[in-house]
Amino acid sequence: MMGSIVRLVWPETGLIAFASTFNGKRYATSWIECRGETSPGVYRFVSQFELDPRVLGQGGSIIHSISTFEVDPGLRPLRYVSYARGAVLQLVWQGDSVVVTFPDGTQQTVPAGGAAYVTEAHMAGLDALLFSALFHSGQLEQPARATFFFVNQLGALSCQFSVASDLASSPGEHWYRTSFQDEILLDREGRLLCNRNPLQGIEIRRLATAPAKPEVTEAERNYRPAVYTPPPAATFRAVDVTIPGPVIPIGATLTIPRAADASQEAAKRWPAVLFISGSGCHDRHGIAGELDFGTHEIVDALSESGFVGLRYDTRGAGTTGLGADYLEAGLDAIIADALAAYRFLAERPEVDNNRIFLIGHSQGGTVAMALATEHKVQVRGIALLATVARSLEELSFDQLESHGRHAGLSDAQIAQQKALLQESLALIRAGKEFKAGEVPDIHLTFQRNVPWFREWMRRRAESMVALLTCPIWIANGEKDFQVSADKDAKRLADAARQAGVATELRLYPLLDHAFKAIAGESTLASYYDPQRRVDPTFLADLRSWLIQNSQDRASPA
Repeated sequence: MMGSIVRLVWPETGLIAFASTFNGKRYATSWIECRGETSPGVYRFVSQFELDPRVLGQGGSIIHSISTFEVDPGLRPLRYVSYARGAVLQLVWQGDSVVVTFPDGTQQTVPAGGAAYVTEAHMAGLDALLFSALFHSGQLEQPARATFFFVNQLGALSCQFSVASDLASSPGEHWYRTSFQDEILLDREGRLLCNRNPLQGIEIRRLATAPAKPEVTEAERNYRPAVYTPPPAATFRAVDVTIPGPVIPIGATLTIPRAADASQEAAKRWPAVLFISGSGCHDRHGIAGELDFGTHEIVDALSESGFVGLRYDTRGAGTTGLGADYLEAGLDAIIADALAAYRFLAERPEVDNNRIFLIGHSQGGTVAMALATEHKVQVRGIALLATVARSLEELSFDQLESHGRHAGLSDAQIAQQKALLQESLALIRAGKEFKAGEVPDIHLTFQRNVPWFREWMRRRAESMVALLTCPIWIANGEKDFQVSADKDAKRLADAARQAGVATELRLYPLLDHAFKAIAGESTLASYYDPQRRVDPTFLADLRSWLIQNSQDRASPA
């Protein structure tokens, strides 16, 4: 028999389900059921969702996730396990702490923050449990504050609830508003009927009849992440290596050209390139799940042309773990990993360390400039691919508008989101602590990103590029909706030339952010097309510039 508090806040029997829509288009279905007392004093809830990222303006195939949530008879959290696409995240409550086991097996302990409830994005059933508990405790009868553990942030968030008497409801139903700008509709029994956020265009409604749940195991069998395949008849050899990183060993691959005379190969020293990828979690080949950015195509092509190439996994991808600093790491940690990769490459016996080049894509271009200007690494040249010149604020506002319009947000929604983002960035610039009571609740979801934002704000690309003392090659696709040929590439080139930096600028009218050709408009969804390849003209231009500068025997910068 269910414990008294559990039974009180969750009188449901069987399976209940919710439909999630984005601006009226259904993008997810979620389910929850209580399995009762599965062991003495332990009650288990099982929640599941099925999500189509394409409706949200993203790309890739359907995502399935399932989670189990165990509580004690007083509804206090004990254990939470989330499973999606073969990756398992586990949280175990131990007093005032939560022990987190990440998909790579590493563990980290974080404060529980006094959280009495647990929620995760898209798991509407967990919200139903949370609001039912607040309703039956009487906390919703007056403005009240509750703390819940947000799985996506791995931290506690504080939220205020108040009656929304201005919203029309049917007899026996009541609207409530949260300090996260959510609007919650409960029936007379405290059951969640609707959870919506007009700012985001999201609405979640309870279904009268729960549809059958999909089999997660079948969905996982159908999931096929992209896989790197070496080019046939390659004239280089690929060697997997481990770089001694500043925090955790970094998995990487060296691609080493084969000498024309095999007997001379051991004595040969080649020019080299270090590829520094953009933001996000992807492996050394530029692959993240179904998305392939084509890093391997670029580095392989250069190794075919006589360059040693080094590419490496970002934190949490490939064979590189997350590291003990994962939850607090920002741009400085990314730069430190890149510096370790550069030093590893410079010490390789196959490499002529007077002819090392950096190739930085997107955020990687900023990292490359930081290595040259802040850490004074010796390089023959730097290739900046789709690298930002704009300030973080200008870039963030432009990207928010671009993504918002493509996803179908209204002008009013975009304007509201811009205003909220502007407030968050102002708080970060002011050095505010993103903790409950220090900043408005709605900004607390930024807390894990604050180090990255703060460390990025300390750097201005136009100032950094002007300090470079080596030749640079700047390239941008004119169909790139993330980094602009006009607002970024041209501005970087102008700043470099004004400072006397030897600069070559190449713009490609039909290429996108990944330097792949696209016939129509470039979108996030188009990144997931497995048939698209890095443009051969772009590759030839990059290769030509590298060869020309590797043959120049001037003293390296």
